[in-house]
Formats: sequence, C-alpha cells, structure tokens
Amino acid sequence: MCDFCNEFKSKQGARTRIVRSHAGVNIFPTLGCFVDGYLLAVPKQCCPSVALLETEARNSLLVEAMTATKELEPYYGGFIIAEHGSGSTSDLGASCMDHTHLHLIPMADGCPDVLDAYLRTGGDPSLSGSREVFEKIGSRPYVSLSIEPDRYMVWLNVEKFQRQFVRQVCAGLLGMEAQYNWRVHPFVDGMLRTKILSSRALADASGRKAA
Repeated sequence: MCDFCNEFKSKQGARTRIVRSHAGVNIFPTLGCFVDGYLLAVPKQCCPSVALLETEARNSLLVEAMTATKELEPYYGGFIIAEHGSGSTSDLGASCMDHTHLHLIPMADGCPDVLDAYLRTGGDPSLSGSREVFEKIGSRPYVSLSIEPDRYMVWLNVEKFQRQFVRQVCAGLLGMEAQYNWRVHPFVDGMLRTKILSSRALADASGRKAA
C-alpha cells in the first residue's frame, strides 16, 4: 500500500491533512509547502496517472481540482495545476510515486512564467486541449500543465523533465530555488497555515452552494 493510501486509511479527524473530501477525491496541503495555498488533489483510488483513471474518476479529479482552485483564488491568487504522470507502477517517468496527484500551486501573475519554463524545457506540448486529451495518452508517462480552466498541455518527452520539475520551476520563480525538494525542506508551518485557511475557505464555499 502506498503512502497516500496508508494516510487515507489511518488518519482521521483533527489528525488528517485533508481539507475537502468529495466525489472520490481528497484535497490537502502538501509537504514541502514553499508557498501558502499549495495543495494536492488526489483520487482515493490508487492509480499511476490521470490518464489511466476511468473516465468518470478522471473527470471527478479534474473537476474537483479546478473547483478548489477557483474557490481559493480570492485568498491565494491564480493557480497552476500540474501532474507528473506515471506510465505504470514500474515506469514513474518524472513522478516520485505511483499514486497520481495533481499539484495545485498558487502562482498569481506568474502562471504564464511557469508555462514558459515548460516550453523551454520540453518544447511545444505533444498534446493539448480539454480534459479529453488524457484519453490519448494511454500508458505512457507524461507531464501535464494547466494555467486556465479545463485546458491542459501534455508533454510525452518526459526524459527532458527532472523529478519534482514543477516544484523546481515554481520555487525558482518565487526566489526559493534551493528549497524546492519536499524531502529536505518540508515547510511544515506553511502546510499547517494552508490547512487552516483553505479548510475554512472551502467549507465556506460549500456552505454558499448549499444555501
């Protein structure tokens, strides 16, 4: 059982990092939270990539991620959504683990700069379009990036992208290039601040929808 699966199974109540759990998706602040508001969107189902999820589960994950970023934008500014998708449990590509997770990183006005870094590294995307683009990937490893709602760019030349690439890019743009590695720099205080604010903000947004 992977680290995420173990966490989902064992941690409940006040001990959990999860700030929203809905439609088979958990959203929570990441270790290595070098900027407040940095969250992961993770399906409860263990699967190597968004591309390998069944259509319904894939759409749920992408919609939940996009919804959370829109609801949190008034607090943190604009977000990018990124993935290092594994081809299988034995072919991680640029990913660090084989349970797919989307990086929701608030970059405010720096979102186009993140895209520029991807283009400099990997050239033009191999695929681009709405969420259906993931159906064309199959079991190949890839990296993906979204800087606008429901539009995704995918690069299949993963050999050009290092592990934790999106973290390196975003940390660098924020002047924290030496602190991108979550294993070395966990930023626990930022994770806790993000848990408190984002849980309240997402709960308030859910309450407004229900009213």
